[in-house]
Amino acid sequence: MYTRAISASAAGDDSGLPDGEIWAALIESALTQAWAELETRLGPDPSTWRLGAVHRTRPRHPLSRAFPQSAALLDPPRVATHGDGDTPLAGAYSMIDRFTATVMSVNRYIHDPSDWRNSRWIVPLGASGHPGSPHYADQAPLWADVETIPQHWDWDDIVAAAETRQTLEP
Repeated sequence: MYTRAISASAAGDDSGLPDGEIWAALIESALTQAWAELETRLGPDPSTWRLGAVHRTRPRHPLSRAFPQSAALLDPPRVATHGDGDTPLAGAYSMIDRFTATVMSVNRYIHDPSDWRNSRWIVPLGASGHPGSPHYADQAPLWADVETIPQHWDWDDIVAAAETRQTLEP
């Protein structure tokens, strides 16, 4: 749309616009409004503006709607995210809040069949689905930065990386 508008403006073609409107004024108005919104959201200094300050995830636990009083405990934390429908870190944003990421890549895997010990992975939240677990959302910051963690295939590596859980005697 933007490229078409610039081309139409350069050609002096204002057809399709409301009577009395011209592309140059429409583009200037759109940029002025966008700048004002960014200043409102991010402050007056554009050198401090960061995409992640407005583009964020908003994961919801399936029970949050049923128990809204517990949503703060159930919902994983929001994280900054980058990417959109036209980038390698593809994502889409809400029609209601155009800065909330609603669709994005989920699990990422890197497999090395020549040496499975080099394999890596990441999930957008964590390895546990239990909100009380320390692993409920511990991978979220890494996922948001397109980082990965080792994917253990060798039993010795699994045992070495496993957490031990001590149980209390009854």
